[in-house]
Amino acid sequence: MNKSLQLIIRLLCVAAFLWTTPNGVRAEADVWDGTSKTKPNGWKAGDATLTISTAAELAWVAETANNGTVTGSGSETGFEGCAISLSCDIDLNDQDWTPIGTEDNPFQGNFDGNKKTIKNLTTSGQTTDGGLFGRMAAGSIKNLGVIISADGIAGIRSAGGLVGSIGSGSTISIEDCFVSGGPIKTVQSKDGEGAYTGGIVGQTVYFLSS
Repeated sequence: MNKSLQLIIRLLCVAAFLWTTPNGVRAEADVWDGTSKTKPNGWKAGDATLTISTAAELAWVAETANNGTVTGSGSETGFEGCAISLSCDIDLNDQDWTPIGTEDNPFQGNFDGNKKTIKNLTTSGQTTDGGLFGRMAAGSIKNLGVIISADGIAGIRSAGGLVGSIGSGSTISIEDCFVSGGPIKTVQSKDGEGAYTGGIVGQTVYFLSS
């Protein structure tokens, strides 16, 4: 093995170590009980930043976005204009996860995983779009790892490891993310539509004008 190849392998090992073990120490992942939803202490609608440190707080983000709750200083919903950051690893504990964002109330914020990992993600397929995020209409996701449970994730129309579907006309940025595990599947088509599955994103929704 030549010296150049050895150097490349070593650099790859260092990069993997830095991802999985920031500062040389990996804190134990916060484990979700499947029901708890907790509003982060001190956060209020209109705040430009939000730090998520527990699985229950992440579940609260999903509930808040999916209910169409106002999250901005005006009428903004879906955390539009808000920068959300993850401060620790999250273990969803093979509990049935409700994806963040729906067809009627999509997620629109900017989510920074800070090189943390969300593991043991599973969805039962009772939602239109399966994934960690269901439907996105704006915003971004970066620096995030997702490990899917052996039970897998599913959606009625689409399913993706990171995002089930991206809305028509949306501009979404996804960078420095990975998805592993599986399976990922759609359980059936909805109203005669196709069924879409992807490792990162299930589908990009588009409409043809009549």
